[in-house]
Amino acid sequence: MRNLEGQFMGMLLRRVRRFGDLDSAELIFRSMPDRNVVSWNAMINAHAQAGNIKEAWDLFSQMLTEGSEASDVTFTCMISASYELKQGRMMHGFVIKAGSVNNEIIGATLINMYIRLNSLVDAQKLFDEMPRSEMGSWNSLILGYSRNGHPREALNLFYRLRDSKNLLANSITLAGALSACASLGVIEEGKAIHEYIMNIGMKMDLIINTSLVNMYCKCGSLETAREVFESMRDKDLVAWRVMISGYVFNGQVKEAMELFDRMKTVNNLKLNNVTFTSLLSALSHVALLEEVGSLESVIAQ
Repeated sequence: MRNLEGQFMGMLLRRVRRFGDLDSAELIFRSMPDRNVVSWNAMINAHAQAGNIKEAWDLFSQMLTEGSEASDVTFTCMISASYELKQGRMMHGFVIKAGSVNNEIIGATLINMYIRLNSLVDAQKLFDEMPRSEMGSWNSLILGYSRNGHPREALNLFYRLRDSKNLLANSITLAGALSACASLGVIEEGKAIHEYIMNIGMKMDLIINTSLVNMYCKCGSLETAREVFESMRDKDLVAWRVMISGYVFNGQVKEAMELFDRMKTVNNLKLNNVTFTSLLSALSHVALLEEVGSLESVIAQ
């Protein structure tokens, strides 16, 4: 009976948490006679997602004090709630002690955490120690290097993956590698990755196509960028913005405005002030006052 009551309250706790009433969830949690790991995880995760990092850590500490064993879900949540390197390394220690260090999901979460806390040395060291049978850890480190000012390291890691023959890159991997090419302005390497994508028969999805457009734009190859853009069956707002911004980046504002006018006629795009403002900012840098005035009138509408 007591076990059934605990299960019911756990279910109720998760339902209350889903609707964002954290105070009610806390009351239910505190009234539970038996708090199992699922209930602890639900409450810890609720606080972490609400940005209550101290409360999440206090609950984690209380959970261990009361003798409840942390699960892989607990570790994943607490790693994500680590906003100081000291906390992250502490959680890494808990993971090692629990024997979960070879869990690919936890490993990828740890790598993401180290990257987020600007400890790329720790991220690389962990990556080198991990079994790499899935793409999660590769993607985490490639994207981490690419987004944190280390594009050459991102590309070198991508080449290691490509040459290993054990795993096949996916859209996320390729987006990271192409972003690194864009940052470095290395069009020949970007073209080689494009050729690699074609050779392995990768589906040209929205992520890959948009990444290719961005790479070619940043490397100054607008004609190829436009070819890729026009070949896309489905174009979301990001794809349009990347192509338009590519023209502006390369000083071809007339083409940017023509494409912007065409974008406005597409029915399924949700245009907003952010889109207009970003274009205004870009255009203002080249002092084309007529075009800027035209955009301002659109925003006013």
